[in-house]
Amino acid sequence: MRTQELTHSVDDNPAVASAVLRSPKERNLADLLHAKLDLVVALSEIAETTNDGQRRAQLLFKMRQAIHMVRRLAAGIADQAAWRMIHEKTDQLETRFATLRPQHLGRRTPNN
Repeated sequence: MRTQELTHSVDDNPAVASAVLRSPKERNLADLLHAKLDLVVALSEIAETTNDGQRRAQLLFKMRQAIHMVRRLAAGIADQAAWRMIHEKTDQLETRFATLRPQHLGRRTPNN
């Protein structure tokens, strides 16, 4: 999966941007969630290229934490189009996470 496919924001869709602009609080939340998802993209790229198993486990753990946070906070997005855009991007990143995660990691917390 290419990074460009995952890095789009609310501003990329004028209908969504105008709907979210009606509520500055919601716009700020959407921007925060998109920034967090962009961070997950960066973490996944690093995890994909590292040969250090412990470092990879730490990166994947941070990815999972960020994805959970986005899912939880996305409940504060009332605009359906913006909410859908965030969840679609999150779904893509969860798929990417699943392909990067070795089976032996399970749900364990890596050492920091």
